[in-house]
Amino acid sequence: MYCIAHRGASGVAPENTMWAFWTAIVSGADIIELDVQITKDSQLVIFHDRSLDRITGDSGGIADYTLAELNEKDVGKWKNQEFTGVKIPTFEQVLQELPEDCSIIVEVKPQNKVVEKDRTLEKKIVVLLDKYRGVGTGYISVRDEATWEWFRDNAPRYPCGMMQKKRSASEFLDIVENYNLPFAQIRWRNYSDDDFLKLRKTGTKIIVFYADIPSEWDFLISKQVDGILTNYPSLLKGYILGKSEFK
Repeated sequence: MYCIAHRGASGVAPENTMWAFWTAIVSGADIIELDVQITKDSQLVIFHDRSLDRITGDSGGIADYTLAELNEKDVGKWKNQEFTGVKIPTFEQVLQELPEDCSIIVEVKPQNKVVEKDRTLEKKIVVLLDKYRGVGTGYISVRDEATWEWFRDNAPRYPCGMMQKKRSASEFLDIVENYNLPFAQIRWRNYSDDDFLKLRKTGTKIIVFYADIPSEWDFLISKQVDGILTNYPSLLKGYILGKSEFK
């Protein structure tokens, strides 16, 4: 089962930063999940929210700023004063600095259809993956069928999964079956035993969002999920290793 660092080791370091990614690596995470957005001047950066407000106190989103303007933002201080001065990484920086064998889940985060017209965001993601990465354990993660079809048709060398988002379990199951999704990220807390069984029978790899405590991990292990997104990868990795050691 994969231990997946949600936005890096986001429980202990500022999310979606090199601090969080390197902390996840030394914690033994199997995969790092990160969010890719596009700036006003069509550069790719790592950031989750639609607005900068929670992280930097600024109004507007990533697509409202140029990369140079975003480089002036502090995305560490909100987490803890010791992280003051931490910057938003670019997608290229992440691909350059992380070890090549470090598996990643690239969540595609469309926000502004003006700067993303003609699939600019998706095309730039593929260009950078081709430049710096081969196909590894990770995958591209999208939220809608049209985007999944685009990656299937234009970059079939990269596995592409889908997030459940606000769909019901049954609605998402239909999509998993119809598209033969290789990865399905589910909001597992509302899943029945029957829902888990039906999903496993499709053959998709079940990735759950998210779980941070042992009682949840025990439950998900019993449901034979393939990967758990967690904000505390060091704790989950230690827990998994401990369970296997004492079998």
